[in-house]
This record gives sequence, structure tokens and C-alpha cells, in this order.
Amino acid sequence: MVPQSPHMTLAVRVALKCGFPFKGFYEMSRKTVGRPLGNDWRPEAIKKRFQEYNEAVIRECPKDRLLVFKATDGWEPLCKFLGKPVPDVPYPHVNDTEQFQGYIKPIKRVGRIIMTVPVALIATAVAVVLKRK
Repeated sequence: MVPQSPHMTLAVRVALKCGFPFKGFYEMSRKTVGRPLGNDWRPEAIKKRFQEYNEAVIRECPKDRLLVFKATDGWEPLCKFLGKPVPDVPYPHVNDTEQFQGYIKPIKRVGRIIMTVPVALIATAVAVVLKRK
């Protein structure tokens, strides 16, 4: 999500402005998706750009310096690539979809409040003015 994206809710925009911890995600999105897409925010275009970016990295990076890694692969391929022993602890599972949504929900609520409170105040003011007439 980048500021020009129609997919970025007002709540996320406000959260970024208020300093909520989404800067890293924002920067990654801006660099990998935002600039190259122009104004094409169709899901197909975003997916295509993501695939093209990954293909370019795989194509251009020296094979001995590249690990195409999925977190679901666990420790073994990562440790083998780095030449390190596999730890005796389970591979961490943090920031999954549920956890990420848990971060986003409060931000969406703030956005709704920001949008609702002015509308409610204006409606109340209009009602008071009309009642006096």
C-alpha cells in the first residue's frame, strides 16, 4: 500500500502519519509495487509486478548468493545456505495473517472514528439549527 493506492484505507494513512509501526511495510510496498505500477492498482497488475520483480532478482543474483526461501521451509534450507547449524528450537511463526489483522483492526477503528465524528458533529449542528427555525 502506498499513499496513492486506492487500497490504502484512510485509517492506514492516518496511522502512518501518526507514526504507527508500519513504516517498513510501507517502504517495501513503495519500492516493490508503488513506483513500477504507476496508477494501475488492479490486483492482476500488482501480482504481475510482484512476480516480475522476483523473477528479475532470481535471474540477476549470483546463484551462490541467492536463497529462494519460504518461511514454511523452516530452519534447514536457511541454515544450510548460511553454513550454520540448525537450532534446537522450532522455527518462529510470528506475524501470521491473524496477528497482522490484529494490528490492522485498531487502525481501521481509528479511521472510522476520524470519519464518523465530524459527520456526527455536522449532523448534530444541522439538526440544532433546523430545530430552532
